[in-house]
Amino acid sequence: MGTTKQILAVGCILILGMLACNLPSQTPGTPTPESDGATTATVFALTVTAQNSQPVATQLPSSTPFPTDTPTIILTSTPAVPMVKVSVDTNCRTGPGVVYDRVGGLLVGEEAIVVGKFSASNYWIINNPDSSGTCWLWGEYATVSGNTAGLPEYTAPPSPTPTFTPTPSITPTPSITPTPSPTNTPV
Repeated sequence: MGTTKQILAVGCILILGMLACNLPSQTPGTPTPESDGATTATVFALTVTAQNSQPVATQLPSSTPFPTDTPTIILTSTPAVPMVKVSVDTNCRTGPGVVYDRVGGLLVGEEAIVVGKFSASNYWIINNPDSSGTCWLWGEYATVSGNTAGLPEYTAPPSPTPTFTPTPSITPTPSITPTPSPTNTPV
């Protein structure tokens, strides 16, 4: 019976030892957060500093460097003289509108030099590609390249006076009325 009491006593001591490790200990003179204002202020200051600071990005080492594309610079020249192209074959006239005579045209893919503008109706005055002189090109289908700021603003020429062509009038032709013949006369 003695060994059973010894085993029981050792077991109780072990249990009490384990419980003693979990007991909170307070030694006199050790400050607690409630009693030490300096610790609380330090924790507060560290918290505020952490909230206001910006995260610092760190570069992770890589085993293989990534290839980078080098941008290719494409130089495009701006013509010294403004040029025009059209997206649809477009008539070139003596003034701004269809009432003016057609004196040429600009075909898709063809270019012409711009010498002036008529901003009021979206017209460009160009060197006539079909003959000498200038003509008026409607800007609806036109794409102008180059600096147009220095181009002179044109005024519309007077509209052409239509030539009078008389319209023939129909004159009625007299109808023939029958005349009595001697065979048809009453007796």
